[in-house]
Amino acid sequence: MKITKTMWKHIRRSPYQSLVAILSMFITILLTGFFVLATFGSMSVLRFFESKPQLMVFFNDKATEEQVTHVKKILTDSGKIESTKYISKEDALKFYQDQNKNDPLLLEMVSSDILPASLEVNAKDPSMLKDLESLVNGVEGVELIDYQKDVVDSLISWTNTIRITGGVLGGILTINSILTIMTVIGMRIATKKDEIEILKLIGASPSYIRSPFVLEGGMYGVIGGALSWVMLSIVTILLREPIMSFLGIVPDVALIFNSLTGQAFILFQIIMLGSLSCFGFLLGCLGGIVSVNRYLR
Repeated sequence: MKITKTMWKHIRRSPYQSLVAILSMFITILLTGFFVLATFGSMSVLRFFESKPQLMVFFNDKATEEQVTHVKKILTDSGKIESTKYISKEDALKFYQDQNKNDPLLLEMVSSDILPASLEVNAKDPSMLKDLESLVNGVEGVELIDYQKDVVDSLISWTNTIRITGGVLGGILTINSILTIMTVIGMRIATKKDEIEILKLIGASPSYIRSPFVLEGGMYGVIGGALSWVMLSIVTILLREPIMSFLGIVPDVALIFNSLTGQAFILFQIIMLGSLSCFGFLLGCLGGIVSVNRYLR
């Protein structure tokens, strides 16, 4: 209790220094949270596409059952696929009819004879699609191979870019926040040298002397984390409609943003608040510990 009172006294007596420390933590945690959410969204979209048939192998009309089995074996032996599903001409016609059931004219124009049989392929990793395409390209019975190369490549590139950019920028801002905390607490220690010496003379333990400064750094982080959560919450609420219109087909995204009063969204907000506050507290405490160890040897 005494340590907490001392910490709050430090913060109140130097409001401008405290404001600088909180602002630094706020910017660091806000941008880190933004990149984490962007990475979550990208990974959710990537997982969604991974769960769909990523490569379609279309067979010509003369393809035999043995040729289809041979293609399946080639893909399975590669060790790069999760599953395959054979779509016969009749199955393709049924799917076409379901997709165009409201347009009788289109239904009359198409029969199973003009639709190709195909093989739906799920790869273990989207980056393996190009290798799988080369394995079956030109195999007897195969007429066409189709996969969303541009979409998959863009998703992989986008996700990697977010990770790298977020990691580098987050690292730089983290170092800046630690240095800011060190400077603020170092100045605090410098102004209390005499008080610290008196505490040492009367037998105060090192942990008792150091704790208020470390806790002060942690409190800057908690406040910065809470403010970051408020900002991110406002942004996610304002962008809910664009997010749902663009990524609503992705189950993870739809589950969270389907309703602002839904349990999933509320749980998401609670987890985000707890994570940002804990991250800020640990980061602030780290800065406080480094500063205390440097100035109180």
